[in-house]
Amino acid sequence: MTNKYNKKEDDKRVTKTIATQSYALNDTDLENLEYKIKRLYGGRYCKLYKLDEVELCAINKYGSKEKYEDEVKKRNIMKNERLICKQTEYNKRKNNLKDAIEESNLNYDINDLLEYKFIDNYLNNREKTKYDIRYIINILKQNKFLLTHTNFEKSLALNLKKHKYYDFEYVYQKTIDEVMNRYISKNKNNKEAIVKIPISLEKYIFL
Repeated sequence: MTNKYNKKEDDKRVTKTIATQSYALNDTDLENLEYKIKRLYGGRYCKLYKLDEVELCAINKYGSKEKYEDEVKKRNIMKNERLICKQTEYNKRKNNLKDAIEESNLNYDINDLLEYKFIDNYLNNREKTKYDIRYIINILKQNKFLLTHTNFEKSLALNLKKHKYYDFEYVYQKTIDEVMNRYISKNKNNKEAIVKIPISLEKYIFL
């Protein structure tokens, strides 16, 4: 049974996050504890548990205060170790990408690319089967070509304004289609211009 949170009550309470992280409890442990609801900014809510009941629950689960505190320390150590491993892997990927960019003569500063989703996905090892260094380099070469040899930037801005209710990825790809078709049409007899097209855009040559 829950009651609406009252700011004036004097009971010392803790959030569910604190209960699970600072007292090594889980959702099942908290199921039978009384809690009250507090409304947060933005229309969200959180559960507030009585501190003494949370502490007693932890003692009952682990046998003593010292034992649950040891469990919390153990979990924090493991968490820190995971964070260190994750950061080490991130730094390794970042350095490998930096080297690949330099070898490809793309003249990009790696730190200027961190805001891009596909770069972030690679550095944080998301979608492992898609985002590898070869994929990243091909996309960077593609972007450099589009910005250097077509009016992609201007066309994208116009299309985003024109199709403001469409998904960005759809508009982005639509713009690539448009500018590449114009580029091919304009340079179909210009061998020098055609050979400049990067691998990721070569399909437009044969359309």
